[in-house]
Amino acid sequence: MNQRLQGTDGIRGRTAPSTKGDLPLPFYQKTGLLTPEFFELYLYAYGLLLQESGLAQAQDPVVLGWDPRDKAGTFIQAALQGLRKAGLTPCSLGVIPTPGVPLYLLRSGAKGGVMLTASHNPADQNGIKLFHPYLGLKFLLQDDLALSAKIFTLAATDLAPLPLLTKIADHQAQAREFFLQIHQDPRNSWLRAGAGKDLILAIDASRGAVAPFVKEIFAPQVAELHLFCLDGEVNQHAGVAEIEGCEWIYEEEVAQGAWQGFEALEGLFRLALRPEVQGGEKKLVGLVFDGDGDRCFRLDYIVSAQALKVSSGDHLGVMQARYLTAQGKRGLFVHTVESDLQIAQAAAQLGLETRLTGVGDKWILAQACLEQIAQEASSKELKTLAQTPPASLSGVQLALAYGAQLQAQGATKLEPKFLLGLEESGHAITPCHLNTPFGETYGYAGNGLKAGLNSLAAGLGLSEEELIEPFVAGVKQTYYCYFVDKKRLLAGSRFLVAFKPRIEGLAQEHLGAEIDFRLRPFLEEKDLFFLDLLQKGERVGALFLRNSGTEDKSALYLRGDLRFKEPLLALGAALHQELLMRLKNEQSPFCRFELDLLRAIQGGTAVEAVGQNYPQLPLSRLLAEMERKEGVIEREKGLFKVTPKGIYLLEQLS
Repeated sequence: MNQRLQGTDGIRGRTAPSTKGDLPLPFYQKTGLLTPEFFELYLYAYGLLLQESGLAQAQDPVVLGWDPRDKAGTFIQAALQGLRKAGLTPCSLGVIPTPGVPLYLLRSGAKGGVMLTASHNPADQNGIKLFHPYLGLKFLLQDDLALSAKIFTLAATDLAPLPLLTKIADHQAQAREFFLQIHQDPRNSWLRAGAGKDLILAIDASRGAVAPFVKEIFAPQVAELHLFCLDGEVNQHAGVAEIEGCEWIYEEEVAQGAWQGFEALEGLFRLALRPEVQGGEKKLVGLVFDGDGDRCFRLDYIVSAQALKVSSGDHLGVMQARYLTAQGKRGLFVHTVESDLQIAQAAAQLGLETRLTGVGDKWILAQACLEQIAQEASSKELKTLAQTPPASLSGVQLALAYGAQLQAQGATKLEPKFLLGLEESGHAITPCHLNTPFGETYGYAGNGLKAGLNSLAAGLGLSEEELIEPFVAGVKQTYYCYFVDKKRLLAGSRFLVAFKPRIEGLAQEHLGAEIDFRLRPFLEEKDLFFLDLLQKGERVGALFLRNSGTEDKSALYLRGDLRFKEPLLALGAALHQELLMRLKNEQSPFCRFELDLLRAIQGGTAVEAVGQNYPQLPLSRLLAEMERKEGVIEREKGLFKVTPKGIYLLEQLS
């Protein structure tokens, strides 16, 4: 049976300049490397799928944007060629944040949308995200399966001799003007004129797609704007993914610790020295984006702590929910399983209806689109589709049915029931006012820039205590394992069957023998291993294991009640130590590199000497993942040393 090629959100991975004469799909299957030839095949198959489904006809426009990681432009050109050979007209948007693609797709009435990006992943990776017309909905599971099947049927096809059937339409200027305009529209930006007069704002643009836009969007809103990480290698020493999982950042860590060399953090601490910041006359705020601009974290300089407080997706979501409900808004609040267990309670206390989804902002987006359709549906088919679980839904079918209604009746601008959706990783979705060929309506997209603007408005007037803790949070810790054998965490695997009793035994050891367990399925992600921890029928915590759909890593997520903080964290540390040892893929060159680095650090050998044995692999990135994500090394007086967790890993795998 043909496999699904995509992960959590489209396809992404490390790249190679060519297939070296091999066909693109077999080369990808053998190496895991994406090539320009594979991009051409992927977009060619996508173009055929659009036409065969009835969503598009020959010559119809498809919008295509990208982030700046493809310096040579070979992947961009290959993607454009794939669409042209399929007979569709690519509308080039140029460098633009990911939300710009679905929103411009809706504005222009195009028949499909493509974003070339690996999002928060390092610059040596690339990827493809796809969007449906009429809704801006991302590809769902059923769509991925259909596209993967189409690609497999074309696996032996040589695309090189096929003619280019269309020309490229240049929409870069229009797309830029449109994207700036929607963020300056007071219906979309909650920050009113003059409201940010006491804010000094620093932006980490992650050397990515937001860089050409941030000055014009944010400069009019604040007293001072300072821009960092505007160019260079996408996401390098910058961006949301680097600080994910971190609550506080201290100056000494930037000067000679884990954050050394991070331009934006160094700049923030320089700004913090100013008397008006230390005296409280001005507030110093940072906004951190990722490579494609669909995620945002906020940093607040807390004078009493002399440190930066990191507000991730949960915190920003609750801040925005408080702001909206204070304006009299009510509606649906959607969050994913990555969120704090207490967030639903915080939202409910604000009078909001809450809904839980699997990991990925596409599931939040699906909920937003389905709520809109449920409000507007006039046909039996649409009403039925609006009640279909997103995991079972064909986005193609939904777009066809909704498109038919729009063409017959035009847009119906009803006040949306969907109010706010968030993911702990920094994705946030709120309704966006748009003018489309069918009339004025709302669009939805994971939009870091809009989330950043609105978090500035939501944070006005909050005290340091409210910024530090916008809601009463529980235990929330994520433990990462890199360079893993992902087959071990697939549903029903022998590893999981054998490891589940070990999890339960450790949980009872740390939390008490009376702890009980409940395995919870998620339709959106059948391989998500989610275990509720129960005490006398009450949920006191939860842990889940999942493979990343975008990176070579797996993770243990631990969530729970603050009353059980110490035993829960002890449980997490014990499980992480075992998972590091049990999940590693020792056939991976990255894994071998990591183990050699651990041996070198333990033995006092320079890490640069080890790096010479792996010239194709990124030394600095590996060290960062080992230090900040896995915790197998740490720094002492500026030098690396192996932690007890790292020593255990070496002992078990040597």
